[in-house]
Amino acid sequence: GDTAYEVLAKCGRPASRDRFSSTESSPGTKFTSQGELWTYDLGPSDFIRLLTFKEGRLARIETGPYGPDRSKTNTDNSCRVSVKTGSTKYLVSRWCGPPTFTDRRIKRVVAKNSRGFPFGRTIVIDEWIYNFGPHRFLQIFTFANGQLVKRDTRGYGF
Repeated sequence: GDTAYEVLAKCGRPASRDRFSSTESSPGTKFTSQGELWTYDLGPSDFIRLLTFKEGRLARIETGPYGPDRSKTNTDNSCRVSVKTGSTKYLVSRWCGPPTFTDRRIKRVVAKNSRGFPFGRTIVIDEWIYNFGPHRFLQIFTFANGQLVKRDTRGYGF
């Protein structure tokens, strides 16, 4: 429930801030909320902290993997070994370097609430593609609202 200001005062600036908005709707109602995913990188000997804000208030704190070892980042090997589902865009960029290509789109998802009523939800989808050259497979990372939800490989790079 802390405000973003209170978290900044207590914890300092995060290594990364990823903004997103989500829209949920059901018959007769529509609600759009703003959110942010903050990543605190405490180094290779401590766990990453992931803070999710909704409407300017801290909604969730999660513990991620150990922080990346800066001496072993930005290689195809560290990218293949270290990146797991749930990783933030910050972590993927630390382990893999900047992506070769990025794409962003908005996706509408329809689900049912606890009472069985359908509702729609809008999420931000980011796709990052890494090309490590002609002797390595293309790596494709798909993020939903800032966190990795899918990892795929394609044919050899260029």
